Amino acid sequence: MNRKRDALISITVAMGVAACCFAEFESGCPEYAPELKDRCWMWGHKTGQYDQPNGWFRIPVSPDVTMAEACRYMGIPNVSIVIWHIPDEKFMSEFTDMKRVAWVVDNGDLHLHGRDILPEFLAFGEKKMKTMPNLMGFEFDDFFDQPRKPVRKEKLADGTEVNVLPGSRTLEELRALRKRLHSYDRPIDMRLVFYERDLDHPEETKAVVDIFDTVMFWTWFGKNVQALENNFKAYRKIAPKKPTLLGIYMWDFGGSQPLDATSMKLQLDFALKLFRAGEVEGFIFHCTPLVNKNIEAVELARRWIIEHGNEKHGGGEQRVPPIPEPPALRPEQTMTDFGRLAFEEGKKPNGALLLTGPGKIRIVERTGRIAWENVAQANPEKAFYHGGHVYFEEDGIQKRIRYSLPCDRLAKAEVVPEAQRAQVPKNKKFDSALLDCLKDRSGYSGAMNLQR
Repeated sequence: MNRKRDALISITVAMGVAACCFAEFESGCPEYAPELKDRCWMWGHKTGQYDQPNGWFRIPVSPDVTMAEACRYMGIPNVSIVIWHIPDEKFMSEFTDMKRVAWVVDNGDLHLHGRDILPEFLAFGEKKMKTMPNLMGFEFDDFFDQPRKPVRKEKLADGTEVNVLPGSRTLEELRALRKRLHSYDRPIDMRLVFYERDLDHPEETKAVVDIFDTVMFWTWFGKNVQALENNFKAYRKIAPKKPTLLGIYMWDFGGSQPLDATSMKLQLDFALKLFRAGEVEGFIFHCTPLVNKNIEAVELARRWIIEHGNEKHGGGEQRVPPIPEPPALRPEQTMTDFGRLAFEEGKKPNGALLLTGPGKIRIVERTGRIAWENVAQANPEKAFYHGGHVYFEEDGIQKRIRYSLPCDRLAKAEVVPEAQRAQVPKNKKFDSALLDCLKDRSGYSGAMNLQR
């Protein structure tokens, strides 16, 4: 056994967890109402976490939208927070009004590449429990190793040896963690991400699945949506009675492409069938940064929640009135031309990105002081803001400047490595595609403005 694992298990035992047996567990999650609208979750990522210019998943970039804002737009009351650093209080405060919150404490892919986030993320989650009564779940993402490792022998709690598909934690570690999570004054739901690709080892994953309180069953590859019903039946052979959220992707992450409308409708139809039969506890939609990109699958999901939000769990086919339409996104979060509005309406932004003519990019503060200026051959048609950077071309070479610090600390532009070169979406110009409020972690904010 390694030292990290021994330390984790020792800490768990020291907490007096022996008093918590599995059968007596009661989740800290507020009990679900019967209506579908109360049982929807959103998988939350930050803008720019996966929707990067020329990123692996080919997701179009767009203005920033927070996880909570995305949930409100979708009419979804619950969120899973999925980030790979410890956030500050300002970030966490946006979840105060969410009904239920889950926090990802472990990621198998990161663990496989040498970064073990569990001790730090678990400690943070335990700390936030004291101030967030709506925090009810700790989640384990991408648990089973990719690529697969050889099946190994491990022991169940009664000493029986079983074959186990290797993942980020051993059965012994998981049992200790479960006891730890159930020992709190408000027990925490222990939740597992399980993909359709994990069905290739049904017997070898069962011992892991059995330890978790809730499973989120996802279809990673869009091409596999056609087999969703059969795959879910196969999953139920592994976990016949396990509380389950059906994961619903709104982008084909496995195929790095948009999810077609036919596949999205198939997911939603099957989800409703399961809900009406009481075969799943609810749903979790993936993911928050997609909501303001004019993606058809997102809008289909939003309309589906509106149409069926008042249906009751296990109630069979029902005729119910739709729920009120959730609020729209703010104009500056949508892919529309709003670059001049902050100035025309007399709003005084703290700063602005100005394209002041051919070849000139300038960032100014509200006082008018120039904080940074490029006067070479920058191409305004190919400039945009994304994920804290302003991208532009100079003499045919793509460069970027980071806008995540106060203006007086902006550094000179840097050349973007060729593998990371970004492109403006097709048929979109700077002033109509990605004019986003310039926001940063330090609280300094501004607005983009276009002058020609």
